[in-house]
Amino acid sequence: MKALRCENCGGAVAVQVGKPLPRCLFCGTEMTHLQPIDIAVQPPDRAAPLVLSQDDARARFQAWAKKSWMRPYKMDSAKVEVKPVYVPALRFSAEMKTRWTGKIRDRSTRSGKRPRWGIEHERINDAFVVTSEALTRAEIRALDHFRDDFIPADDRDLGIPREVGERSQRVAEVEGLDELKLRHEKILQERHALSDIRSSFTAEDIRSEHVLVPVYIGVFYLRDRSWRVLINGCTGEVVGETLRSRIKLALIGSVIALFLGGPCATMLLLGIFFPLYWAGIVDD
Repeated sequence: MKALRCENCGGAVAVQVGKPLPRCLFCGTEMTHLQPIDIAVQPPDRAAPLVLSQDDARARFQAWAKKSWMRPYKMDSAKVEVKPVYVPALRFSAEMKTRWTGKIRDRSTRSGKRPRWGIEHERINDAFVVTSEALTRAEIRALDHFRDDFIPADDRDLGIPREVGERSQRVAEVEGLDELKLRHEKILQERHALSDIRSSFTAEDIRSEHVLVPVYIGVFYLRDRSWRVLINGCTGEVVGETLRSRIKLALIGSVIALFLGGPCATMLLLGIFFPLYWAGIVDD
């Protein structure tokens, strides 16, 4: 195994010797920005199996790109090559005792809500904290759940590149407690139909293991920059930054201006936008 770091985004990937990586998996920059680094590639305890095929991952992206009417037209034809990578993470579990307060719906009250509180004690599993430098906690949290049937990890059997985790154990453990709290809060919200939940907790019998989780990464170029989409390699969940078409926003704004300011305001708005669009200063 050898490790390469991208000078653009900081992501470090371990690949099998003899298997070149032409572009960074995390930001799409070319091989010239990938530099070998001398770092020990520690084997993880277990890995979640990659279930989603590359064709399925590509289809998930295309469905996501067309999901919202407000997305730019160019996203429909964006060429994205999704690549699988194993992301290193710590998988936490603990016995959680959570004291919570929140509100539930109650039509008999003036506000339509009433307070509710309680104490619940249960084991919470599958709180993930990435040790990645290229992906964020928010991105992994948005990808949601990975599979429960983790398997022993063997570099010879993985078959795809994997990122090298470089974050400290201490920092990851602090974030792990926060993820356990958030995961329990989410469970309580769904269980009791709560809103405005607040909680405090104690955690016992905290356990963690180093794991690898499969993620497809797709990078596409729009508006003179690269955009990243992540796809859960187990469930197919898609996470990406929301893009809105400037043409469609201008059309919506013109309709609002027509009702609020009359035809003159509408013509002024369109008169500013479309010359910029035709000049190439503002695109879709």
